[in-house]
Amino acid sequence: MEVPEKAKRKLQSMVVEVDAVELAVRLIERGCHMKRPIGLSGTAAWAQFEQSAASGEVPEYILRDFEAMAHIAIAYFGECINSLKKSN
Repeated sequence: MEVPEKAKRKLQSMVVEVDAVELAVRLIERGCHMKRPIGLSGTAAWAQFEQSAASGEVPEYILRDFEAMAHIAIAYFGECINSLKKSN
């Protein structure tokens, strides 16, 4: 049985609220062991990572890959919600 449309829309709106920059920062923190200073927002941390890439400390492709991974993950979350079926 399908999940009611109202419930599906509510779940979809939650996915829209996923911050792609914050997700990318968390992924790169784990994947590359690049830690942001405590209390720094995802946006500010990403700006620092961009500066590191601009100065040659971090390869540019690393940032672009993790940025793409965040967007792919968010799209996947949406696909999962769209395919939800109500269990019996």
